[in-house]
Amino acid sequence: RSFIIIRGVSAARKDVRIARNVPANFSCKIAIDDSLGAKASGEIFLYLSQINFDEKKMKKIFWMIAALGMVAFAKESPVDFEALPAKAKQMIAQNFANEKVVLVKKDADFLSHDYEVIFESGMQIEFEQNGEWNEVKCRGCQVPKAMIPQEIQNKIDALYQNVFVVKIEKEKNRYEVNLSNQVELKFNGKMKLIDID
Repeated sequence: RSFIIIRGVSAARKDVRIARNVPANFSCKIAIDDSLGAKASGEIFLYLSQINFDEKKMKKIFWMIAALGMVAFAKESPVDFEALPAKAKQMIAQNFANEKVVLVKKDADFLSHDYEVIFESGMQIEFEQNGEWNEVKCRGCQVPKAMIPQEIQNKIDALYQNVFVVKIEKEKNRYEVNLSNQVELKFNGKMKLIDID
C-alpha cells in the first residue's frame, strides 16, 4: 500500500509529499491532518487499481484531493479584534466608531480565510483576508449611508420613499442591496440597476 500525504503546516505554507514510482496495481490512502494540533482533522481514502500512473493523472488526482481537502480543513473560530487586517479595522473606525464589537470570527479553509465582525446593535460585516469588506447586514437597524455608493443611494431614493438598506453585498463587478420593504436591487460594476427582485 502506498500513500499520498498532504499535511497542513499553516495557512501560508503547505508541505506536500507525494509518493513516486507507484505500481500499476495499488490501493492509495490520502491522509489529511493539521500539524498545528487542531482537533478538526480528517482522512480521505481513495482506492485505485489497474491505473497507468503517469504525471498527467497524478496532477488530476492531486487537484481532486486539494478540493476535498478544503472541506477537511475548513474551520471557524473566534479571534481578537486586533487579528483583523489593518484595512478592516480602519473601515470600522471610520464608519462604526459608536458601535460595540461583541464578536470577531475567522473562517479559514485550505487556501484562504475571511472574517466576520458582529456588533451589539445586530450589525454584521464580512471582510476578505485583505481587509476589504464584502457584506454588511443589519438586524433591526440600517446600513450606514456612508457604506452605500452614492449612485446606488440616488437610485433607491428615486424609486422608493421611506425605505432604508438592511443589507449590501459587494462583489467584483456587482452590488446586491436588500431594502427594508423586502425588495432586492442588483447593480453592475458601473452602479447601473440591472435587476429588481
